[in-house]
Amino acid sequence: MKKIGWMVTLAALGIAAHAANLLENPGFEWETGERDWSIQWGNACREAWNDPPEGGHAMYIGGSWRGQDNGGLIQAVPVEGGKQYLLKGLFYCDNNWKARDKMLKLEFLDSAGEVLKTYTDDLKGLKNERWVKRDIAGKAPENAVRAQVVVEASGVAADGVLGIDDLVLEPVGGPGR
Repeated sequence: MKKIGWMVTLAALGIAAHAANLLENPGFEWETGERDWSIQWGNACREAWNDPPEGGHAMYIGGSWRGQDNGGLIQAVPVEGGKQYLLKGLFYCDNNWKARDKMLKLEFLDSAGEVLKTYTDDLKGLKNERWVKRDIAGKAPENAVRAQVVVEASGVAADGVLGIDDLVLEPVGGPGR
């Protein structure tokens, strides 16, 4: 009986831990679309390459060999103003992928869609052919109602890809922290 109780408790903790992620389709395991990564541009694509750490797919921003020198994706979710949030994910590059500008962003917006505050990571120092964890923490302004998670690159060189997988956006601590 104790064994079953522990299994139920562990399962519940796993569900609670997973439920904290505000993002839909964080590992890109199903086709992206209207309810999750609805804004994609340039040479961003969902693929099953390079042994993604979470599931069988990841999102990739390819080199200009894909026909463009830019790419990105955005997902917007409701948030609570005044609360601290953590954005984290895994990133990968291969064949010496390079871009003039590359960025992971956490943006907080008001009810009119105006950007109130932006936190960024320039994704410098990624390791070739190795998935690397990156994260950003930021406090939503009091009048924030939505957050946008943005991964983008411009001035992309010819070779390789930038991989994105297992993105998580979660509140940190209690109210107002």
